[in-house]
Amino acid sequence: MMNLINKIILASILSACTFQAAAKDIPSAFHGQWVAEHGSPIDSQTAQTACYALKQNNMAVLQSETSLYLITLTVDKQRLHYVHNGDADTQREIFTQLRFSKKYTPNHIAGTAKYSGLSRHPDSARDFELRLQDGILHSYYWDYHQGTGEMDFWAHDKFVRCS
Repeated sequence: MMNLINKIILASILSACTFQAAAKDIPSAFHGQWVAEHGSPIDSQTAQTACYALKQNNMAVLQSETSLYLITLTVDKQRLHYVHNGDADTQREIFTQLRFSKKYTPNHIAGTAKYSGLSRHPDSARDFELRLQDGILHSYYWDYHQGTGEMDFWAHDKFVRCS
């Protein structure tokens, strides 16, 4: 009886490890720090100022000398971390536990992720898509329309990489 229990426990542990090992990482071309301006292309001066402030961890400069619509995006192997700067408050959105169900290439990924962040978005899962084209990172995610409170459009932002 004890042998059977040990075998079941071992099989459970091995299957959990196999699942973790099978999880795909975000391709390395996406990794790093990115900046964008919500709703319009970011100009090079704003991008340089934002990237320098991020590198120096100078949030005062980041918020006072860049756009109110600045978005920073940090991408690592398993997470997308967006920070929206507006007026005096900072808003964060984090996508984890990514499932690449729709697209997975070195320059284009799409799927569903666990979502945490802005309270106006109550859903714990969100669709996302990232595409690299000509050095620009195009970020798409299903978003809420502020006027209706309904999820009804794909937000699209164009990010440039901080060097």
